[in-house]
Amino acid sequence: EGVDPVVASLAVIPAGVDLLDVADATSVSISEENARAVETLGNYIPNTLPEGCQYGAAGYYETTMKDGTRYHMLRITYDREQSLVPVPKTENEEYASETENEQKASEIAGDTAFLWMVWGHRPDTDLPVYQPEEVTVSLIEQQEGRVFYIDYDGVYVGIEQISVSAEELYAVIESIK
Repeated sequence: EGVDPVVASLAVIPAGVDLLDVADATSVSISEENARAVETLGNYIPNTLPEGCQYGAAGYYETTMKDGTRYHMLRITYDREQSLVPVPKTENEEYASETENEQKASEIAGDTAFLWMVWGHRPDTDLPVYQPEEVTVSLIEQQEGRVFYIDYDGVYVGIEQISVSAEELYAVIESIK
């Protein structure tokens, strides 16, 4: 109560900061090139991706507090690449047309492999925050698809494993150390 619901849904604030102190919050779509160029946060974007994964969509979030302080977050989805494969059309035609093939590919597109979020402050979460050296394949497996956090000396990365294996995600995490 007392906060615009849109602002509340976009706000990225540190632990211990009251949502009532938020003046404004925005989000814009951002390319991979621009995400990597974001001061400090861009340094914590994966350098290695699992085979068949690619940069998907990303948002750059900015929250302005009533005292003028600003907080930022990058939120990136990494998707499985979709390739067009010949789709049989009927018994009488060897393959579907290119348009039908593209439609079939779009029906299976959008398979998010994992979600990657980077904050310049400790996010407001009750979940454990790990040090990079604590992260193992076994730890990732124990998360069971929940978001988990890594503290890189004051820059926090939140990760949600969706359709990649723990081993693949571990290699991604190792690529930013």
